[in-house]
Amino acid sequence: MAAICVRPLALALVLGGVAVAAAQSPTPGFDVVSVKRNVSTSFPVGPEERPGGAFVATNATLERMIRFAYDLPDYRVAGGPGWMRTDRFDVEARAGRDVPSAQLRLMVQALLEDRFQLVVRREQREMPIYALGLARTDKRLGPNLRQSAAGCAEPGGRGATMEERRTPNGGVATQRTCTSMAALVSSLTSALQSPVEDRTGLAGQWDYELSFTGERRRGASPAAAAQDPNEAPALLTAVQEQLGLRLEGGRGPVEVLMIESAAPPTEN
Repeated sequence: MAAICVRPLALALVLGGVAVAAAQSPTPGFDVVSVKRNVSTSFPVGPEERPGGAFVATNATLERMIRFAYDLPDYRVAGGPGWMRTDRFDVEARAGRDVPSAQLRLMVQALLEDRFQLVVRREQREMPIYALGLARTDKRLGPNLRQSAAGCAEPGGRGATMEERRTPNGGVATQRTCTSMAALVSSLTSALQSPVEDRTGLAGQWDYELSFTGERRRGASPAAAAQDPNEAPALLTAVQEQLGLRLEGGRGPVEVLMIESAAPPTEN
């Protein structure tokens, strides 16, 4: 597969604006924090933000809380002890006042540093990257990608819908209406576990259906993803045949959050 041109600004993937904000001013903490180990088999809830400056994570791993705090997908969190991906905790923290989402994430960062002794650093890693573009020179789209009805995203419009299910052969079938290319790119990024840049030039709202089989293991090359049916689906082929779009792969620098150390918390 042809290499793609790396755009530094597009692929720098800075760890959210929260890092900048942290350097500008001290972050107020939560008024009340509770941390307890969870050994149940209950379904995880969160991590999530709640009204009144609250953060709640039920039966959640430390890795999931880190991803929330730094607003990162899992492929951009690396290192750390094995237990942070297996041991589960209930964490509830309340500020007693409304706070902006970006500030709440900073507060969760400080909570993890205090209660889990979390130490992180940022580094650039060479990783597979993709660019999503039009597959045809005449700009004709595939049969499963259509412009949404006019006004679907306006008040009183039908709004966005999403349905996703597993297929009998272990694949995924997704149907979305009144959605954006940004949402499609986010979905493809999650499926590929690699950054995807939108170069389609398609604005507005779209309806699409996409079905594919298999999953690509993290870190596999785009060439392997295209050629080895055990590495990756038919996702690249499905995107081209069903949507009329093309995922073009290469490699480039991606900023990741390295977990240098963490420790099990003292419960309260």
